[in-house]
Amino acid sequence: MFCTWNVGDMFHRRYPKKEIQSIRVLCFGIGGILLHLWQRNQSLYSMLGGIAVGAAVIILSLVSGGIIGIGDGLVLCVAGIYIGGINTMRLLLTGLFLSSLYALVLLFMHRKRRKDTIPFIPFLLAAYLILLIL
Repeated sequence: MFCTWNVGDMFHRRYPKKEIQSIRVLCFGIGGILLHLWQRNQSLYSMLGGIAVGAAVIILSLVSGGIIGIGDGLVLCVAGIYIGGINTMRLLLTGLFLSSLYALVLLFMHRKRRKDTIPFIPFLLAAYLILLIL
């Protein structure tokens, strides 16, 4: 899921925008639910816990006035369907850690200012790959 958004954007030289196509998120979400109905490799409570992590990010986005993208929360909801609640929380925290390191480097190199934004989904991809290795 993460690779299709990141590699697709790099291939077409479109870098991540603030919006994510809702149809892609919906298709991956429905696919994840159908997969778990067929294989039953995690509990319903674990899936709901993963969705709750993404829903919390969506609520935070609405409360903050869009400083955090709603698309990031939607992606976390779908990831939560696939990997469960605890792993989604690990994914979120690792992605936040990686993005904060990157932001600090950009700030110290004077490439970005404090109010500039950076896309979060590439850091979720990196975090997912790190969590797969660990």
